[in-house]
Amino acid sequence: MLHPNVLFHSIDNQESVDNARKLNAQFDGIGPSALDGFVTLLATSKDKLEERFQDVEIRQDGDLGLVTFNYEFVINDKIHHSGLEHWQVRKIDGQWKILSVTWTKYTVTTDLRRGNPQPSEAATFRDCSNGCPEMVVVPQGRFTMGAPAGEEERENLPDQVRGRSAPQHPVTIRYKLAIGKFDVTRDEYARFVAETNRPDPDGCTTLAASGGFISTNGNWRSPGFPQTGRDPVVCVGWDDAQAYVSWLSAKTGHIYRLPTEAEWEYAARAGTTSARYGSDNPAEVCRYTNVGDLDYGEQHPGDSDVNRACRDGYAFTSPVGSFPPNQFGLYDMLGDVMNWTEDCWNANYSGAPIDGAAWLTGDCSRRVVHGGSWDMDLRAVRSAMRRGIPTSYRNTTLGFRVARTL
Repeated sequence: MLHPNVLFHSIDNQESVDNARKLNAQFDGIGPSALDGFVTLLATSKDKLEERFQDVEIRQDGDLGLVTFNYEFVINDKIHHSGLEHWQVRKIDGQWKILSVTWTKYTVTTDLRRGNPQPSEAATFRDCSNGCPEMVVVPQGRFTMGAPAGEEERENLPDQVRGRSAPQHPVTIRYKLAIGKFDVTRDEYARFVAETNRPDPDGCTTLAASGGFISTNGNWRSPGFPQTGRDPVVCVGWDDAQAYVSWLSAKTGHIYRLPTEAEWEYAARAGTTSARYGSDNPAEVCRYTNVGDLDYGEQHPGDSDVNRACRDGYAFTSPVGSFPPNQFGLYDMLGDVMNWTEDCWNANYSGAPIDGAAWLTGDCSRRVVHGGSWDMDLRAVRSAMRRGIPTSYRNTTLGFRVARTL
């Protein structure tokens, strides 16, 4: 039995790991230099191999030691596999030898070419040919959910909404999952309304030219600005989205639902750890998503919170798929419209699930939305950004996409 004598521990910080390897060990036992030696044993591939280590912990009890860490092996700039690994080691004739290695491996198929993220060739399907959304099979994997330290300050997020995406925590998606390739469109929603005879609501909150929200008698058919059938449906509340997935489940014989908050962020990040999967450069964001930019600002001159560094070509919503997909092959995960999720609202992530499940305690009269929208400045268009909205609320910036466990 090893005593809990922790000799080195990194806190999810690659720089700390790298620096520790350079240190000269001040004890007679496992040190960073020994860890380098262990890594060398793994670097046997003829391909370009890169190892990334996080949460490294080294413990020693006499001539026995235990090395535990999270890892990723990246071959030819693509994630090969990642997981949690444990090495039991013993000092024999003055040298540390590996006695056993145990691990859990999660396969991930995304491409992570640094500085040039590429969408994967993800498997897609439809469960029917008459109005069912196209689905993308999302790879199983593990990610760190929430905003990293310093992101909210760097993005100048107002003090009153900071901390909602903390603390960061690991989440593992161990099950097969599919997410809607696009937001649900007006045409798709119209088929649901026609087949269920669902009455149209008599009110929707929309944006005035001043940039402020006003209540109108509009609805998803007439949101107050022109849309095509391929635009995302808006003016739909969480209750409307639940009715839609119930109809879709009955229509297809498969259980459809809204994504959980964890599934949504995992799918949006698609292997990235930056604030946005496309670019964090304000001048380049418009290449990747529909946000509150110069085009929006010309139609809403009273809104001062506008990204004035670029134009995306749309003052309101844009047809789904107008911008490049993320690395999982999903479109418009950031911008265009915010997405409802399954989860009840909680003020932060203390006590949040770590297995991808929905968090169904807290304030369930409000549900979590993610993604940013066509009117928002860049502070709100981030993978980690979240807010709680009443389930009956309908707004011209709110839409949804569907999910299905496979």
